[in-house]
Amino acid sequence: MGRRFRACPFSRSLSAVAPRSRLSGRAIHYYASWPLRFALRPLRGSRYYPSRGVPATLKIIDKISHFCAMEVDQLQTLYTRLAPFLTDERLAKIDHYALASSAYVLPVMEDIYQFRNAAAIVRSAEACGFHKIVALEAENIFNPNLRITKGAETWVEVEKKPHTMETFEEIRRRGFKMLAVSPEKEAVSLPDFDITEPVALIFGTEKEGVTPEVLDFADATLSIPMYGFTQSYNVSVAAAICFYELRQKLERSNLDFKLKEAELLALKIRWAVNSMRSGHEVYAKILSEL
Repeated sequence: MGRRFRACPFSRSLSAVAPRSRLSGRAIHYYASWPLRFALRPLRGSRYYPSRGVPATLKIIDKISHFCAMEVDQLQTLYTRLAPFLTDERLAKIDHYALASSAYVLPVMEDIYQFRNAAAIVRSAEACGFHKIVALEAENIFNPNLRITKGAETWVEVEKKPHTMETFEEIRRRGFKMLAVSPEKEAVSLPDFDITEPVALIFGTEKEGVTPEVLDFADATLSIPMYGFTQSYNVSVAAAICFYELRQKLERSNLDFKLKEAELLALKIRWAVNSMRSGHEVYAKILSEL
């Protein structure tokens, strides 16, 4: 005999509203109770919650700039005090992947409205070692789908800003070359592009692409070669192609594109805190004792 499933009030209500559903009672029970199953799922990486990743609603520290006022020795002390709250396996992963992280490429997303695209962009950026994204919001909220990110939202800082030209000017003042991903304005082909300085990669909305004002503002435009009738990539696919190609160019270059010591420690602290369910409480207590 198969396993017996305990009756679930959610499954009864679902069966009542969908009596002709092709789902079996067992399947209805599983899907109806999924939100509760997810909420109760423990947290991998903490000594006290040894299971899976951190839901976005539990993330505490979202901005590495939070640590900008600290000296390197203070950051090192803070990370050393946080370390005992994590497993050796999680600490080893944090130390390993932080060394591969780079702030040389900054993805800037213009008012993305499909949450699946937002999630795929976050996931691709993290896989390529770019752990910060600027999401510009006007009519839409940048809200990644957690089932698609595969936990990448825990490691990638998403800085939400208003979709204004002042925001683009502020990003340029950070030292980034503004590069719009669009075939207009005599765009340079991605394989031919030579990355020699930090770049902000600007991606437009799913339908309209990069806005005309931003195209005029950008220092240059970048195009992705295409060989079919459609001559169009989904924005998340275009982002993944650009992230991967630029990462390969950086790896082959002689540029010093990795994080500086203070940036590296700030990233590791953020990851450590976000790996703990009570990370904000632990972090606040340690900080008050420094």
